[in-house]
Amino acid sequence: MTGLPEQGSMALWLRQIRAVISLEWQRYLFGRRAIPLYLLALMPVAGFVANLTVRTFGVEPLETSEAMTVFSWSFNLLTLRFVVFFGCVTIFTNLFRAEIASKSLHYYFLVPIRREVLTIGKYLAGLISAMILFSLSTIMSYMLLFASTGSEAMSRWFSQGNGISHMLAYVGITILGCLGYGAVFLGIGVFFKNPVIPAVLFYGLEMANFMLPVLLKKFSVVHYLNSLMPVPITEGAFFAVIAEPTPAWIAIIGILVFTALVLTATALVVRRMEIKYTTE
Repeated sequence: MTGLPEQGSMALWLRQIRAVISLEWQRYLFGRRAIPLYLLALMPVAGFVANLTVRTFGVEPLETSEAMTVFSWSFNLLTLRFVVFFGCVTIFTNLFRAEIASKSLHYYFLVPIRREVLTIGKYLAGLISAMILFSLSTIMSYMLLFASTGSEAMSRWFSQGNGISHMLAYVGITILGCLGYGAVFLGIGVFFKNPVIPAVLFYGLEMANFMLPVLLKKFSVVHYLNSLMPVPITEGAFFAVIAEPTPAWIAIIGILVFTALVLTATALVVRRMEIKYTTE
C-alpha cells in the first residue's frame, strides 16, 4: 500500500492500536513486571518522605528558594537520569524482547494486523504506563519537598508563586523523557538480542553529557530535557563543556521528531522480523 491510507484503513488501524494498548498497558501497572517499576518510582518519594519526617521533628524548615534548587538537582540526577531512564529500560526493551524470550510473539504475528500498527500500539501502551507511574512520582516528590518549607510558605508558593507552573513543567519534562527514552529502548530491544550492553553504553553517554563537545550534546535526550528545566542547574565541574540551553520550543519539537524517527526505523525492522526462537 502506498500513499496516504484510506479513511477505512485508518479507522481500522486506530481500532487495532487501541486493542493492543488495552492488552499491553496493564502488564506494566498491575502485573509482575510492575514491581521493579513501583520500586523505582518510589525512590525519590521515599527520600522526600524521610526529609519531611526529619524536618517535622525539630529541624528548621527549608526556605522556598532552597527547596527550588534541591528539587531541581534531585529531579535531574535521580528522577530523570535514574528513575525514568531505567524505568524506560525495563518497560520498552521488553515490549518485543520479553515476548521473544517467552516464545509468545508469534501469536501477535499470526493476527491480521500490520506490524507497524503493532509497534505503535505496544509503544503507546508502554508510554501510558511510564507516564502514569513517573508523573505521579514527580508530583508526589514535589509536594513532599515543598511541604518541608512549612504550611504557610507552601501555601504562598502555590497560590502566589510559581508552585503550580513549576510542578507542571517538571511533569511535562518527565513525559518527554518517557517519550524519548521509550523510543530509544524500544529500538534497542528490537535491534539487539542482548539489550543490556547498548543500554549501559547509552546510560554512560547520558551521564557524561556535561563533558561532551557542544555538537555531540545535541544528539542526547538529556540535553533537551535540561533545557526545559524551570530552575536551571549549573554543571560547574572544571571539566564540563558549557553549552547554551536549547530554546524550549526547539527542545520539545526535537524530542518529538527524534521519537518519530526512531519509531519509524523500529517499525520497519519489526515489519521484516522473522521469528526464530531456537536462535534467541
